[in-house]
Amino acid sequence: WIDGCIERRNRLYGLSGPPGAEPARFLRLKDVKASTGLSRSSVYELGRQGQFPHRVSLDGGVSAWVTEEVQVWIP
Repeated sequence: WIDGCIERRNRLYGLSGPPGAEPARFLRLKDVKASTGLSRSSVYELGRQGQFPHRVSLDGGVSAWVTEEVQVWIP
């Protein structure tokens, strides 16, 4: 199910990159927290302030962050 959401999101937002490139992958909140050490409220607050990658909406009300954007943000 989530793979179908990811594929549709990649096509819709052009996140698949050039032909032959790996499609964008996404992190759910628990994975963002584990990767960054931030709390839930800090992730959302930094996102609102423009200091953290913005989340994207997938199908079914699911939100996630683009993995590469989060990895670049981590010092």
